[in-house]
Parts: sequence; C-alpha cells; structure tokens
Amino acid sequence: MALEQVSGPHPLLLETSIPFYYAENPMWLDDYGLCGHVTSTAVPSGQSFHFTIAQLGGLAYVRNSYAHPSHMGDMAWNQQTGRLLWHSRWNIPAYNYDPMIGHPEGGAHDGKTGKVQEVLLNDRGLRATTNGSQIFIHVRDLATGVITEETRFSTAGGAGNPTGTGVIGPAGDGTLAITFSSGHLFKYDPITKKQVGNSVSTGMVGKYLFYSPKFDVLIGVYEISGSTNQEIRIRGSETTPNGLSNPAALTPITRGQSSTIQVRLTGDLGEAVPGMLVDWTLTGTGSLTLTQSVTDADGYAETQYIAPNSFDDAVNIQAEVTH
Repeated sequence: MALEQVSGPHPLLLETSIPFYYAENPMWLDDYGLCGHVTSTAVPSGQSFHFTIAQLGGLAYVRNSYAHPSHMGDMAWNQQTGRLLWHSRWNIPAYNYDPMIGHPEGGAHDGKTGKVQEVLLNDRGLRATTNGSQIFIHVRDLATGVITEETRFSTAGGAGNPTGTGVIGPAGDGTLAITFSSGHLFKYDPITKKQVGNSVSTGMVGKYLFYSPKFDVLIGVYEISGSTNQEIRIRGSETTPNGLSNPAALTPITRGQSSTIQVRLTGDLGEAVPGMLVDWTLTGTGSLTLTQSVTDADGYAETQYIAPNSFDDAVNIQAEVTH
C-alpha cells in the first residue's frame, strides 16, 4: 500500500536529546501524544525507567522516572476517561493512568481488565488478536471478567495476514481503528459489532503502529537499524494509486446494445484504492454513458458503452485516474 509520507523519520529523543526505546507497548492519544514507558542508558540518579509523552517530531518529555521496572507496563485506551489504561507487567489488575503525572490514579479494575492491550470501553473490555487470515475480537464483561463474545473477521481484499495483538483506539467517526505491527489497519464498529470496510495493509511494518483521527495520519514506531533505539515515521492514511487495469468488457459488445466496461485501481500490494475519480475516453463509433466515475470500496469503476447498429473494430476505450 503506497502511502504518502508526511514526515520523518524522526529519532525518538528525550528532552535532553538522548535516544531511547519503548520497553513496553505505548499508546497514541491525540490530546497528549505517544505515551509510554521507555528505557535509556542515561539514568538520572540511577532511575533508568521513564514514563514519557512524545510528539510527532520525536521529542519526548519525561513525566516521571523510576528506579525499578515494576512501574513499567503496557498502555491502552480508556474510553471512560479518554485517557490511558495501564496494564502492569508485574500485576494482573489494570489501572487508570494519568499521563500528565506519569502515575496510576485510583484503584484497580478488580483484575477484570488485566489483558495486554485490552481497551476499556464504556460498557465492556475489548481485545483484538489474530490467527492466520482471521482477526478475533474478544468482548469481556466488566462485572465478571468473563469473555462473553468472540467475533471473527476474515482479512479480505488482498491485504495479507496481520500478526500480533491489535492496538485499539478511536477512529474519530464512532468506529474503532485497530492497527497491527505487521502494518495492517482494520476498522470495527463497537455498536453493530461489524467490520467497517476492508482490512488493508499499509506497508508500515515496524514495532508499533497507531492511527491519529485528529491528523488523519498513521504513526509508525520503528527500530533504528543497528540499534535498539527507535524512530517515528508519519504517513497519510489514504492509499496512493499504483496500478490501473486495462478496461475490460463484462458483457459482450453487441451492435445496438449496452455493455459494462470496468477497470480496477490498486495500490502497490494489490489492495483496492477506493474513492478515486476515473476519466473515460472513447475513440471510434458509439458512446459512453459516463465520462467520469468513482472507484468503489473494492477499487472498481465502471461505465457503459453503447454500440451503434453498425460499427467497426477501431473502437478504443481508455481510462485514466484523476489525481
């Protein structure tokens, strides 16, 4: 999937310009930035573990420092507070987490939401995992801690198979954006409990991947070659067209009859590119019902060719993408 590069790569640096890496899974929140626990070789007073908030340019600010890794943990999204949920690496319970002070707040969630990368929605816990060509959505009852539902979705659309545990966050339109380190993006409606659109491969294969609804960009965290330190790369969320198929007649061209002519627009991995304008031109006899159409969710665009009662073999129909 060819995405427009917006910015980067930007090395992740602490406020003192010291490179670092995320020791546990971070979480992107539009109101704050990239929040998570990091490790750096530069230790203030022996405290080598930090909770930081990094901005898109890679510069991170330390909110709290620790001397022991027991404070480390995975970050997830908490819809109830609009902030963070902290899954400690040492304890099962999950805690609300205040990103501004870099410390848990309030009591634990009774051990009922202690799964890695499980988000806390207003009425349930949610976790996304993968197995081959399928994405699994697990729903956890917050009162009992029991998984009450498992929904499976096939990763259709030529996007390949996602791997790992999905990072779940708001998509800004009422749906949830679920991203995988394998570069896959999947949208899920928590009300209808259905997939929205197709699972797509962004090509952003790194350590972590997040979607920002505020900026409508994908934020990837990558390991710097030859180092454990990391960097940020930012790309637009829309697929850049890479290939347009030749126009093909879906029904035989017959004198005096209408025939459907179709093309398909794809990215560099063969995935569909929806919502793009296609210009149609005709050389020869006959006419086209549409001189411009839009690619659908599967990347297809169509027009109708109306053949005259008498025509020759010099008819030529061409399609071109309008950028």
